[in-house]
Amino acid sequence: MKDSGYDWTDYDWNEKDPFEVELLGYGCIVLMLYLHFFMIFIRWQPIFYPPGEEASPKIQHNCNTGNNLPISLPPYHMTSFKKELDKLLVNGIIEECESSYASPFSYVLVPKLIETTHLCIDYWKLNAIPYTDNCLFPRMDDFLQNMMQNY
Repeated sequence: MKDSGYDWTDYDWNEKDPFEVELLGYGCIVLMLYLHFFMIFIRWQPIFYPPGEEASPKIQHNCNTGNNLPISLPPYHMTSFKKELDKLLVNGIIEECESSYASPFSYVLVPKLIETTHLCIDYWKLNAIPYTDNCLFPRMDDFLQNMMQNY
């Protein structure tokens, strides 16, 4: 993959180019940000999968829960939104969980928005369980470079 040679991480977003300000106006900055992210996706396109393809089996997700037991949660109002869950499953938005760990969820009716319904998931109980390893996340460019090398 050929590198353009321009390092976008060194761009000072607070410093405005006179050409941008005088000729194109401040609205051009939004366009430049869009083009910046578009160029990132073009550059790293080989590591992104087209819709419908399975993710790479090279990365295995592992959540260290220590010696904590799974949280037992009763199904709240399951009959009222089983239809909505089935719709989300069919459309591929959600998938069935194979883990014994779960989080509470609720079905919220919002009357101001033409009585639409929303599935709300509260992860605070689930997030309290895993062991945190206190290591920093890698920089995005290092992460993408590593992914590209392992692709």
